[in-house]
Amino acid sequence: MPRREPGARAGRNLPLAILTGLLLAGVLIGSLVLSRPAFIVFLLGIVTLALLELLTVLRARATRPARPVVLAVGALLVVGAYLEGPAALSFGLLVTILAAFAWYLVDRGRTEVTRNVAATVFAVVYVPFMAAHLALVVSRADHYVGAVIGYAALVVIYDTGAYATGATLGRHPLAPHVSPNKTWEGAAGATVACLLAGALLLPLWEPWTLASGLVMAAATCVFAPVGDLAESMLKRDLAVKDMGSILPGHGGMLDRIDALLFTAPALYYVLAAFDLIRSP
Repeated sequence: MPRREPGARAGRNLPLAILTGLLLAGVLIGSLVLSRPAFIVFLLGIVTLALLELLTVLRARATRPARPVVLAVGALLVVGAYLEGPAALSFGLLVTILAAFAWYLVDRGRTEVTRNVAATVFAVVYVPFMAAHLALVVSRADHYVGAVIGYAALVVIYDTGAYATGATLGRHPLAPHVSPNKTWEGAAGATVACLLAGALLLPLWEPWTLASGLVMAAATCVFAPVGDLAESMLKRDLAVKDMGSILPGHGGMLDRIDALLFTAPALYYVLAAFDLIRSP
C-alpha cells in the first residue's frame, strides 16, 4: 500500500511495499474474523514492536525512558481496555506516572530525570494509549469486525489517494519543513477519495451508515495526515530516516501505523456518538 508522495523514501521497492502491506492487512483481517482475543493478541504484538522501535531510537539519541515501565504499561493499556473498558485508560496513565518516578527513584545511575520521565510518558501515550482505543472498540462494539476494517480501509484510501494525486498533480508543499514531499494537491485528492469511500463504501457493511461513514471519513481526513506528519516531525528531530526495518518496503512498524494510531481514538468516539458502543 503506497503511503508517500513522489520522491519520499527514495529507493523504496514499491512492489515489495505493496506485498508487505497486503500481508499485514491479511493478518489483521484474519485475527478479527477468528475471535476478539486473537485480535487483541495481534494488536499487542504490533504495539510492542512499535514501542521497541521507538525506545531504541530514543536511546540512540541519549534519552533513557524506563523501558520495562513502557512495555509493561503498554500491555496493561491494551489488555485492560479490552477487559475493563475506558477506565483502564486513565488507570494506565496513572500507573505510568507513578511507575516512571518510582523507576528513577531506585535507579542509582539516574540522570536527566525530567527528560527521561517525560520520554517514558510520551512513549506510553503515543503508542499503546492511542492503540488501546481499538481494544475498546473490539470489546464493546457488536459489529467490531466491520468497524475496524472500515477504519483501516479509510486510512489506507487516504494514504493511497495522497500518493496518487501528489504523484500526478502535486506542486505546492504541504509542510515543507516537516515532510517536503507531501503536497496540498495530494491532501485534496486524498480528502475527496476518503469522503467518497465513507459515503459509498463503508455503508455496504455493518455497523456503518451513510452518516457515520461520512463522519468517520471526515475524521480520518484530519487525523491520518496529522499522525503521518507527527511521525515525520519526530524522525526529523531524532535524525533518522525510518523508525525501524522490520517491514520490507515500509521501514519500521511505527512507520506503517502512524496514521492508524492517531485515527484509532476517532473510531471509538465516532462509534460512541452513533450509539454503536455498548455502555460500560
